[in-house]
Amino acid sequence: MAEKKREESIIEEAAKDNELFRLWTQTWGLIVRPAYDIDKLKFSFIEKGTEGKGKSFDIYVECLKFGASCFDDWAYDILNDRRLEKILAKEKQEGQKYPVYYKYVTGENGEKSVGIANSTKGDGYCINACGGDKTYANVPVSFHDLRKMAEAYKRSYRKRVAYLDQLREEAEEEANRQRMKYSKKETDSRSNGPAPAASKEETRSAEKSSTEASKPESPKAEQAPAPEKKPVVQVDFKAKGKLEKKNKRYEIPAVTEDGEEVLVRFMFEQVSKTDPTYWEPFEKKFGSGTGNRFSIKGIFDGQKFYFKSF
Repeated sequence: MAEKKREESIIEEAAKDNELFRLWTQTWGLIVRPAYDIDKLKFSFIEKGTEGKGKSFDIYVECLKFGASCFDDWAYDILNDRRLEKILAKEKQEGQKYPVYYKYVTGENGEKSVGIANSTKGDGYCINACGGDKTYANVPVSFHDLRKMAEAYKRSYRKRVAYLDQLREEAEEEANRQRMKYSKKETDSRSNGPAPAASKEETRSAEKSSTEASKPESPKAEQAPAPEKKPVVQVDFKAKGKLEKKNKRYEIPAVTEDGEEVLVRFMFEQVSKTDPTYWEPFEKKFGSGTGNRFSIKGIFDGQKFYFKSF
């Protein structure tokens, strides 16, 4: 019996190592774990005192998505300028009792949801969720709890992005090695085989090249070194103006997380390659005003950032 309990505790410890957040209240428990294979977080709401027979349920929240209905944006608002506190304070003034701005809806016909709202008891907050079939959970949390969860997510997700980047680099290096190996094999194969007889056209071409080579070379301007190729990077921005259409591009003034002001440019030929399911809502949202945040991949050139992809 003791051995079985020890085995269970090992399993619990292993599961806990993969947790981003854990909180128990008198009625509900909440455990948040990464599900990065599908680019989501798993929110597990556990009803206490039911020995596994209660109304416990899971909700998977997307890490990155347009708008505020994704955890990456929630984490940004928690950790930057305490935006979440300001937004929820406004919702409290308006008499909102359930999540409005910080609400994620999922499931068939939107029957599942999870969000952050003001607590109906006191000055704190709560994580409110619906698991479908009229199953609801309210987990009281403090701002410190939310910050702890957001910080754990940021650390964990950065590690995942770095890991994926490393895998991509290793795959590219291996592909380059294979190409060089194949190219060398083809060169060796041609050099070891019999040389084909030169055609009349090839003979005339060789004579012409020989004649041109015998002519004195005219002085040429020294070639400038090729400009350094800038890497494509992913950057988080906050819009400082509206998305405007210029001659052959869209432009939007923005500021990075480090406070650097830049001009983000979307060239028409690059936009045309973008999935319209991403670009159309982006154009609609960022053509309406400032304050919105977005994350894109592109190239820095001085004070300009050229869009490559979402």
